[in-house]
Amino acid sequence: MINTLDSESKLEVLNQHLKLDLSVNDLRIMVGCLRAVAYLMKVDDEPYLDADALQLQERLERKYARMLKKSDVLHVS
Repeated sequence: MINTLDSESKLEVLNQHLKLDLSVNDLRIMVGCLRAVAYLMKVDDEPYLDADALQLQERLERKYARMLKKSDVLHVS
């Protein structure tokens, strides 16, 4: 028998925020990977990314665009 409280506490770990030391290039790679998977979702008509992953993709893309704009590397509109 699975202890419900133990399972819930393990799932709560997924909601913890953490700070990562990532470069803008690291962020670029992650955004590119998520875009590729999203593209394959459309091509294959398969739900490879769930709602949480799609929200993460949007957040990372916004952050990446802000970082590029802030560093004036590329004008992103």
